[in-house]
Amino acid sequence: MQHGQRPKSQQTRGLRREVSFERPPEMFDLLSSRLKSKLGEILQLIADEEQTIEIRRQELARVPGFEPYSCFTRIDRSNQGVIYSKDIV
Repeated sequence: MQHGQRPKSQQTRGLRREVSFERPPEMFDLLSSRLKSKLGEILQLIADEEQTIEIRRQELARVPGFEPYSCFTRIDRSNQGVIYSKDIV
């Protein structure tokens, strides 16, 4: 592998990043097959939701006149430089 090149299993494909292990860590071996399956389902759900969020972000970016910083400052009324879910509700 050349300097700065990612291992083949970590190369990005579109919006999803697939990572596989040649040999899973020992802690992973201790999990039951049902728990491994549930963990896989959760990780897949997270990946799917992140993809949906990215699609929505791209749609918003195409809206003429949309200014992300302006929206952020309107929501961040306390001027803390951070937005919490309670600020949006």
